Amino acid sequence: MGARGMKTMIFRTLFLNTALIVPSLRQLTAMAVESSHELSVGKP
Repeated sequence: MGARGMKTMIFRTLFLNTALIVPSLRQLTAMAVESSHELSVGKP
């Protein structure tokens, strides 16, 4: 396996990781926005 194949593998891994991480980041952001909104409104 040459350097070229290794680079392809690394990029593929990064791409897959990003594809998995982005949705969870969006979910976390949505949750944070909701909780901060509730705090600013002052709901019990």
